[in-house]
Amino acid sequence: MQATSIHPAPWAELRPTEGRGEAWRQAHRAALVIGEVGMLWGQTMADHRHLATTYLHGPRALVGCRIRGERDFHVGLRLASPGFVVLDDKYAVLQTFDLVGRTIFEARKWLLERAEKLVGGPARNEAHLDARLDAHPLMEGAPFGRGCEEGFCEVDRAYSNADAVLRRILGDIAPGTAVRCWPHHFDIAALVELDSDGDEPMTIGLGMAPADDRQDRAYLYASPWPHPRAGTVLPPLAHGTWLEDGAPLAVLPIYKVAEAGSGALQARMAEEFLRSAYEACEQALEG
Repeated sequence: MQATSIHPAPWAELRPTEGRGEAWRQAHRAALVIGEVGMLWGQTMADHRHLATTYLHGPRALVGCRIRGERDFHVGLRLASPGFVVLDDKYAVLQTFDLVGRTIFEARKWLLERAEKLVGGPARNEAHLDARLDAHPLMEGAPFGRGCEEGFCEVDRAYSNADAVLRRILGDIAPGTAVRCWPHHFDIAALVELDSDGDEPMTIGLGMAPADDRQDRAYLYASPWPHPRAGTVLPPLAHGTWLEDGAPLAVLPIYKVAEAGSGALQARMAEEFLRSAYEACEQALEG
């Protein structure tokens, strides 16, 4: 049994890696199983955080909510060497299931059986987690992970770094704000609520998201809510750009961070972008 830590690690240098996109797609589908355990046995929360995970820097895993049972536990997804993990209520690793070479169906069966045993009974809730992902060979029984091992390491570095830089920034602007990874979009993010004189809350989302219909590669982002009025002049950003083909979104592609040079330079670029994007969103909302 291995004890672990939730504290952020230093920035891990990113490297352009073949297979990262495929590794990201496979990891996303595995993360949905972690969300499913939270849905089946977790305490249902109005904000859906029982479906989300937190990046733990000890086991380098995305770890779900506490599940109450005969023995309280968590389940998680290890990214660098892909596998499901079962942890106790102090985040010590109890059991692991290596994913590479196995099917997602074998892995899901293993994890649900372990959860039911630790809970001491069948699921408490119904599962209806629907991420609406594109078809993928993994969901047709293809084995997990072969051919993109280095891609998984790079995906892990991206989530570790995103968690660390978000926590550092939030410690200054909104202490206590949670950083969570959401299974539907597989983004790791925080939502900062601003003071507002109106009835509608004003928020800024900060995070990192995988490739989607707005960006063909993973990216850091900041998103203001409510959307600034049409014609609002959006402030300039450090390193990043605004996407305005829809809801305004400040973005910095991860590959540009990887091209910045050393780990220290990458960390500086990411932090400068997110801080400037947060301030720009504040200005846009005030305008």
